[in-house]
Amino acid sequence: MTQSQKLARLLALILAGEAIFMLPFVIPRVFRSTLLEVYQIDNIELGYCYSTYGIVAMLSYFFGGPITDLFPARKLMALALSLTALGGIVIAVYPGYFALLITYGFWGFSTIFLFWAALMKSTRLLVEPQNEAKAFGWVEGGRGLSSALWASLAVLLFNWFFREEATDQSISRNLAYQNVLIACSALLIIIAIYTYLVLPPKEPGTDVKHSFLAVKKLSKNQGLWLQAAIVLLAYCGYKLTDDLPLYAREVWNYSEKAALELSSSALYIRPLAAVLAGVAADRFKSPRIVLLCFGSGAIGAFFLGFEATAFWGAFSFIWFGLGLAGIYGLRGIYIALMRENGIDRALTGTAVGIVSVIGYLPDIFISPFMGYVLENNPGPSGQYYLFRYLGLFMAIGFFIALAWRNFGQKTKPASY
Repeated sequence: MTQSQKLARLLALILAGEAIFMLPFVIPRVFRSTLLEVYQIDNIELGYCYSTYGIVAMLSYFFGGPITDLFPARKLMALALSLTALGGIVIAVYPGYFALLITYGFWGFSTIFLFWAALMKSTRLLVEPQNEAKAFGWVEGGRGLSSALWASLAVLLFNWFFREEATDQSISRNLAYQNVLIACSALLIIIAIYTYLVLPPKEPGTDVKHSFLAVKKLSKNQGLWLQAAIVLLAYCGYKLTDDLPLYAREVWNYSEKAALELSSSALYIRPLAAVLAGVAADRFKSPRIVLLCFGSGAIGAFFLGFEATAFWGAFSFIWFGLGLAGIYGLRGIYIALMRENGIDRALTGTAVGIVSVIGYLPDIFISPFMGYVLENNPGPSGQYYLFRYLGLFMAIGFFIALAWRNFGQKTKPASY
């Protein structure tokens, strides 16, 4: 593989890896309050949409993992991007709660069964074994940067079409949000074509028999289950960052536009944190960096979870950045822990499936949980409760990472 081919494939993984989640997660995260008004739903109903996604995703993670070890990633990923774009067009044309609920279930299949394990395996195979954490860090960092850029462009596009002086603001808001969805769907189609063209037509894999037998073999790997628990706690933290626009509005009294701009700007922390975590993990050992990230996330979240005095309030943006840096850093490296667990690269898809079934369970329960807390504790108090829970998740993750570090000292890293 030439350097130019490697860079082209890295770019495809970065662009596809974030584009696939723009419609289900990034756009709703940035436009959360706008989405609630456009679809005339509350936080609990939006939570049900995410739960529908999560339930379908759980099955998709398990069966999609072995499938990835059987078929080329470029076919799976291109098809997944195209189907996800179709869902975006549906909810743009039919802006109703039922259509949104069904589409989230459909996205659970298109983004996970066909895509997730394929992305992770392609990332791992892009580099030599000793540089895997760095590769995951670069892909996650690139995904974070592309997400931030696209979110910023989406906000600009929304503001371009939204007229605050309009007689009926609801019509103007609906039209602006519809245009954002259609633009994102078009972007996914373009990236699907690019991904199919640049990724390799064939990758290391196994046949059907060995792929499914690998599930039994991998299930005996204690480190893999600890890795799944690390992903679970880290992903709980990541999902709770969906609340940032509402936190800014209700705690810091930001306007809707200012909250949107802060939320999109905060995404720029993600690429920096993910790349630094990936590079540091390969240089200073992954367990140390995982512990550092969980510790950073816990400290930042706990300080944001309590009503600030005048003194501590002055440092609120520091806690904000510290918490996000820890959460985004974990996303850059938690799949790369497979090398320390001794996982064969040819079985990466199957291993990702096992880890993801546990690790991404928050897709089912976190959003309804957030909706319940916010609806039953209106105003700043609900925001404080959520960030205390975030700090708790990060603290538990820290102790699980300690257990994983002790296990890893007895395991020979994979070198194949």
